[in-house]
Amino acid sequence: MPVETRKSAYTDMSPQWETMRDLADGQRAVHARGTKYLPMLAEQTVQEYEKFKKRTCFLNATGKTIDSLVGLVFRKEPTIEKDSSADVFIDDISAAGVSAYDLSKTALTELCTVGRYGLLVDYPRNDSGEMTVQEQEASGARPAVKFYSAESIINWKTDTINGKEQLSMVVLLEVVEAKTPSDEFDTNTTEEQYRVLDFEDGKYRQRLIDADGVETVIDVRKQDKALDFIPFQMFNVSGTGVGVENPPLMDLAYLNIDHYQKTASHSNALYVAGASTLVISGEQATDNEGNSKAFHLGSTTALMLENDTSKAYFVELKGDSIGALSEERNNLKSDMATFGANLLKEQKKAAEAAETARINRAGESSWLASVASIVSSSIEWALRIALEWQGLSGDIRFELNKDYMPTTMDAQTLTSLINALQTGAISFDTFWYNLVRGEIAPEGMDAETEQEKIEAGQYSMGDSGVA
Repeated sequence: MPVETRKSAYTDMSPQWETMRDLADGQRAVHARGTKYLPMLAEQTVQEYEKFKKRTCFLNATGKTIDSLVGLVFRKEPTIEKDSSADVFIDDISAAGVSAYDLSKTALTELCTVGRYGLLVDYPRNDSGEMTVQEQEASGARPAVKFYSAESIINWKTDTINGKEQLSMVVLLEVVEAKTPSDEFDTNTTEEQYRVLDFEDGKYRQRLIDADGVETVIDVRKQDKALDFIPFQMFNVSGTGVGVENPPLMDLAYLNIDHYQKTASHSNALYVAGASTLVISGEQATDNEGNSKAFHLGSTTALMLENDTSKAYFVELKGDSIGALSEERNNLKSDMATFGANLLKEQKKAAEAAETARINRAGESSWLASVASIVSSSIEWALRIALEWQGLSGDIRFELNKDYMPTTMDAQTLTSLINALQTGAISFDTFWYNLVRGEIAPEGMDAETEQEKIEAGQYSMGDSGVA
């Protein structure tokens, strides 16, 4: 089989991934797909269909839901515990300017969108052989973490290695700039290459196969020793593993498509019904030569009728004959809100808003916390491998936020806390602890640091030390 062979699980899921990508991108992408999401009506011409499509607005519930879920997680910074030697990896995990924070956000977005991604811990090498490993490290070269989307992981195999079921082969599709661009400013011409991760004589290696089929073997080493495992892992909404699962918001996507089609029908019905039609009875429809008669309408043109039996009148819509379509669209909108599109759901009463939102997000938060844990574990795994590869401590903790409901303190509670502090009923530490929990104090600021700032006169404070 050729290197571009796709695993059957990949091929089966590709259409769902494509749909999720389109819907997440919004109206422009959905419209560009044409009849995939909006079938042509019977006897519609291409020109009529294009007008029909342009009149239809796509309500991007899927993309907004993904943005909302990611926003809930990243409303607070991740918790990171590390040695100072790991700073360079946290700040630039990719060795190309992507921080661990940015990578975790991309990973979470991918899990919410297509439900799958992969991470490769790699080491840039000097393939010319002009530098030793030590000289290469001295030049600033270091391990880097590369992100691969679901569509990039096209094939894989597992075998029992060292008593455990492990990856024995992975094929990654990469899109790179063409080797022979048309001119020096041509950066738009790309070509595909395949990165194959496998073993030779029990030792991990990489092979690059370019668009011309030329293969380059890359000897990957860790402190001058060959690896006995493939430093690549796949992640899905169930955790670590090679399984390919349905995108988690696929059901929402199907509702979104149905809503789009119902919106098209509704908009088209309003467009057709909104234009009155002139009917002329008692007149011959064609002239003496058999051509259809044309009547010009407008204030500057008079319509002459030949006899008393001729009549002219307009036919227009009466009553709510398209109300059912409108109701069905609203029902679909409500169903999409149930799947997590909280930005689309109206709150009934202002007093109920916070509690209603909390109840609506309860199930969502449980699922989101699980997915956030998977992303956290994947970043930790990659960082640990990279640190150990560099000869540093692999002890590190990277955890995404799991508090998804804002609990901002109300004015009455804040006033009570200030009074308790002023009267000596509570200590400043207790006061500060509650300000942090109430999301009034800056995240990451401790009571001791705050006291130092107060004493240094960095704030305008009263006698009690409270603003």
